Amino acid sequence: MNISEEKRDNALVLKVSGRIDSSTAPDLQTQLMAAIGQAPTILIDLGETDYMSSAGLRVILMGAKTCKKDARQFGLCCLQDSVHEVFEISGFLSIIQTFATRDEALQALAG
Repeated sequence: MNISEEKRDNALVLKVSGRIDSSTAPDLQTQLMAAIGQAPTILIDLGETDYMSSAGLRVILMGAKTCKKDARQFGLCCLQDSVHEVFEISGFLSIIQTFATRDEALQALAG
């Protein structure tokens, strides 16, 4: 798994590539929690993420809850079909904002 960061206006985009599983989720958690303090909006781009385990879901949920508690915006974009299905089955699509594209997400989360 690789994570890159990109600042876009008032947002910090974390682009995650590869697999998010029990061995890589702690790295995502570390980087996500550090990112939350850096911008009022956090967007996770999962366009190059081809697998998401329950460990990854826990990290995403933790990030979403932390952002909500801190009055920050949080969203996901560009979910591949297999990852989208994991979020759908888990019920996370009803509690975490997801967007088809990065631009759509940034526009919606900006206000």
